[in-house]
Parts: sequence; C-alpha cells; structure tokens
Amino acid sequence: MGPVDPPWNPKVVPGDFAKRAEPGTAPAFRDRLVLERIRRHIGSGMSLLEVACGPALLKDEFGDRFETVAGVDLTLDLTAHRRRNGVATIGLTGSDELPYASGTFDAVVCRLSLRHLADPAVLVGEAARVLRPGGVAVVVDIVTSDDPEAAALHNALESLRDPRHVRALTESAILALVNDAGLRIETTERWTQTVRFEDWAETSELSEPLQVIMRKLALLGVDTGMHLRIEEGALMLDQPWLLVAADRPAIA
Repeated sequence: MGPVDPPWNPKVVPGDFAKRAEPGTAPAFRDRLVLERIRRHIGSGMSLLEVACGPALLKDEFGDRFETVAGVDLTLDLTAHRRRNGVATIGLTGSDELPYASGTFDAVVCRLSLRHLADPAVLVGEAARVLRPGGVAVVVDIVTSDDPEAAALHNALESLRDPRHVRALTESAILALVNDAGLRIETTERWTQTVRFEDWAETSELSEPLQVIMRKLALLGVDTGMHLRIEEGALMLDQPWLLVAADRPAIA
C-alpha cells in the first residue's frame, strides 16, 4: 500500500504549520471579535475539541465552560502528543480520520482551517462524527467571492502571502459542507473586517512584491474579492468572514 496523500496542502511540510503555531506568530487566533462570536454559540459541556488548533488558545477562552479542551493540529513530529498552552494536542497524520471515537465531544470548533485543506469535506465530516448527538459545531473561516475570476485572484494572492493556503471557499460551499456532513445549521453570521496590508502580510516572506502587485490592482479597480483600495496612502483590504453554528441531531 502506497503512502497516504496528506489532507492539507501537499506543497507544505507540517513543520511550516508548527512554526506558525506559536502564539506570537498567530495574530488571527487572538482576534477578539472572532472569539466573542464563537463564545455566543459554543454552549458548554464536558469536552471541547478544536481542529487545526494552532497555538491552542481556546482553553483560555472557554475553560470556564468545558472541563477538558483538546486540540488536533499539524506538528513537526506528526506522532507527537504535545501540550500547547496546557492543551493536549495531537499531531495529525496522513490519515483522514481524527483520533477520537464517534460522539466524543460536546463541542467542536473548526477555525481558519478549511482554507488549508485539499478536501475540506473530510474535516467537516470528521468534526460531525466526533460530535455527540445534540452537540454543537462551530465553523469559522474567511470566504471568497461567488465570482470565479475574483475568487481565483483572491486565492492566488492568499497563496502568495501564505504557502499553506489551498483555497478559500464561498459561503454557499461552506454551508453545503456542513449540511452534507449531517449537521443541522442553527445560525450563520457574516461580517467584514478591514485590515491594513501590513497587518495582513505581517508574516509573509513576499510582503514587498505583494504590496507592489496589490497596490496596482487597487489603482486599476480590479475585483479581487478583497475590495483593495488606497486610503490616505495606506493599502487596505476587506476580509469577509462566515460563522456557521450547527448541531448534530439527536438519534431518535
């Protein structure tokens, strides 16, 4: 039997994820607006799982609601059991399955993870499987334009900024993934966050050439799905976000 293709971007080694899992290099995971929106929907219970947990910050945020908080992520040593921020974190392997029995968790959070996966349906399906009947799944990610050309340009720019990026999905595609996994959508929230280019490209090794390209696109008025524009000399862009809260229907 040959090697199993990894479910994440095959051009990126897991160490690239591990380097960016340090708290100081993961500003998106500390975004208060996103965390507060998750808090409104996550509920409470015995156990919470964060898929693609990065620096594993949800224990600080939701430790008052759940007795245990677990995480799975890509690490440099994929067989390692590590502790990040006091959270037991298991490294994902090439297997498509999460290393937990069905119905293990009261809540599952998938945050900024779909865009890194070649087959995000696998992750959403596994999140639904390990969720107990009546449990809550919260999926949060940046979405792209319904216009194919704008979406292609958006994804190209994201890939240049972050080589771990595979593809941002449209809102309708994410909703379809959640429905197809057998989850029942309870709530959707949409919002747009405006960011400066320097903050968006803070960790990119290609920030200088990216800024040249994106300033030109802004001046030309090209639709990138990011509403690029120059405001008082600063390059600005919009990030459209989607949160989906869904439950796993109880077995009759």
